[in-house]
Formats: sequence, structure tokens, C-alpha cells
Amino acid sequence: MNVWFINHYATSPYSAGGNRPFSLCKELAARGHQVVLICCTFNHQTRLDEFPDKTWTYGTQDIDGVRFVWIDGPAYEVNDLHRVQNMITFTRRVLRLADTGGRLPRPDVVLGSSPHLLTPWAAARVADAYGVPYVLEVRDIWPASIVDIHGMHRANPVVVGLAQLERSVSTRASQIVSVLPGGVDHLVELGVDPDRVTWIPNGVDFTLMPPSTDAPGREPLTLMYAGAHGLANGLGVLVAAAALLEAGDARGRIRWVFIGNGPEKPALIAQAERLGLTNVAFEDTIAKSAIYTRLADADAFVANVRDEALYRFGVSLNKFFDYMAVARPTIVGMDSPWNPFASNGAGITVRPDDPEAFADGVLELLAMSQTERAEMGARGRAFVQEGHDFHVLGEKLEQVLQRATEQ
Repeated sequence: MNVWFINHYATSPYSAGGNRPFSLCKELAARGHQVVLICCTFNHQTRLDEFPDKTWTYGTQDIDGVRFVWIDGPAYEVNDLHRVQNMITFTRRVLRLADTGGRLPRPDVVLGSSPHLLTPWAAARVADAYGVPYVLEVRDIWPASIVDIHGMHRANPVVVGLAQLERSVSTRASQIVSVLPGGVDHLVELGVDPDRVTWIPNGVDFTLMPPSTDAPGREPLTLMYAGAHGLANGLGVLVAAAALLEAGDARGRIRWVFIGNGPEKPALIAQAERLGLTNVAFEDTIAKSAIYTRLADADAFVANVRDEALYRFGVSLNKFFDYMAVARPTIVGMDSPWNPFASNGAGITVRPDDPEAFADGVLELLAMSQTERAEMGARGRAFVQEGHDFHVLGEKLEQVLQRATEQ
């Protein structure tokens, strides 16, 4: 098959950010398919352009058998109108891909990935232009996300319009991939046949793992967060928990490291400075090809999934699988029917958005022996190796695309 995979926020393995699109495309290419991955030059995670000195609108690059098509897009710093302009520009330029000449193989199937809905809408238009099937990948549920997390009213005209677009791109798709385990329930509410929905969660490219992932095991224990620093991540809760612990009996026994970037990072740094914390460090983003070596420096990981109704459909964050892959326990603030740390004994779950509960979770971790923490980490590693290796997930995506082309 000739596959066009359109994901606005896809990145190369040499950049920071979620690497799911490339990993899936690499697996398809290894199975003999021609794969074109279409994405934006502006990296949403780092807020940097991948090609700052470019003089082109469309550029191509081959990496591990995957043909990247880079589309120039305007920069933005926060989630404001400049980001909307970036979305619109990318969408318009995707629609003009057919005019870029014969550089790309004619697609047999076109996959369009959310979170924002203009990308799958454009993918459907491209598929129509070539007379081929269109597949939708639902990575995040819009507009429910911007209602629950960003507080927009459901009657807002933008939300109403996005809801109509969501129903259109969902019911139009030949097949649908849901990253969320409970995403099928939401799609059924939109009128989608559940037989057209396949759950393909996020995963891990185990070829990137360092030779050894043994935990340091020395105090102060290093608690690490690696990922986006956005409103949805609720990292202020973790900084507040760090302050509580520094003021109590755990003083000097914990070191916190936050790796990544995002619109909330300046406020988080200011919060730590205001609280006078000396046990908290903020670091820049790290390329996916190097992240696991840095993650191996942690004794445990931390995350907070905000207490929102949206998560009743489950959670499938890239960072969760990265954490478990390096065989470390995770302390997670989370209330969702899908919790891989609780169901696999791979971590400690506490109430979300609650600094005191999170601090108690850290104290529970401190009370454990190194052996107990290692056993937790090993259970998480076994879980992702069994069902979240991109080699397995790539095969599942191949089957979805084949079903789409056979309909």
C-alpha cells in the first residue's frame, strides 16, 4: 500500500515530542509499504521550527524508510490565535499537496490524525480527491477537551462548530483508530458503527532503550516528569507537593526534575521560586532518540492527570509507556477507569489535583525498599513489552488500513 499519514504535530526521532506517528510509519515501511508522513515544521512541544533557515513551503526528508513531507507553518508561543493561524495554514497547505508535483506516490489510503479536527477534515478531502478511503485516528477528543480542560462553554459557537465537524469526520471515515481505550463509547454516541473502531494505544520503540535501566537507588531519590508543560498536565500540583515534602520529614530526601516545555513552564518555574524550593530542577526537552537514557537516571516518575469528566474514556499518554519501559514505578494523580499503574501494580495512585495526597504517595514510595520499587518497575516493563511495543501496534494499524482499502 501507499499510505499518506497526516499528523500536524508529528516529529522526527531527532526531535522532542510524541513519536507515535513516526514509530507507526516506520513499522509500516518495514512491512513493505510506501509511507508518507505529512507534518508541520513548527514543533508544538518545543515551540521551535525544525528548519529555521528554510526557504521552502514543502520539504521532504527520508528517515528509516519513511518519507517525511514537512509543511511550513507560522510560529506561536501559547495557545492563542497564533496557534489557530498555524492550524489553518497547515490545513490549507495539506489541501494543496496534490499541486506539489510528482514527488509523492499516489495514495491508496489516507489517514488523518487529531487532536484538532481540521487535519482529519483535510485528510478526508485529500482522500476524496484521489478516490481512496480515509481513516481517522482519534488521539484526543475535541471539542470535549477544550470544554473540560480550558473551560469553554458548550454553547460557544466555536465549540458548536467543532462538535459538528467532529461528527462529520467521524461518520465519514472508513475505519477509525482510537488511542483511548474507551474511545469507542464516545464514537458510538456520534453515530459510528463500533465495528469500524480499533483501539491502538500509544507505545514504545524498544530499539531506543539503553543497555541498562537499573535505578540509581541512592538518596535523594530522583522523581522525574518528562512531557508537556501545559494546562492539562496539572504540574502545579507536583510543585506544591514538593514544597510540602521539603517542609516536612522528607526534607533532603527527594529531588524533582521536570523535563520538557510548554506554555505553563514559566509559571511553574515562578511557583518553585516563590516557594523557595531548592529541590526542584527544570530542564529542556530531549529528543526521542535520547530520552530513555535520561529517563534511566530517575528512581521513579510522577504525573498528574487532572480530574476531568473527559477521562472517563481512558488515558493513553505517551509518557506513561515511556516511564514503564525503563522499569520504574510511577506516582500518578489519576481518577480514570483505565489506569495501567493500578491494574498492573506498577505504581502508586493518589487523588488527582491534590498536593497533600501526592505528598503522601511520595512518602509511601520512600517507605519502600529498593527491591519493592524494582518489582513495581518490572511489572510495568512487562506490561508495555507485551501489548505496547510499536512492532505489535504497527501490525494492528496495517490490518486497519487493509480493511479500509478492501471496503
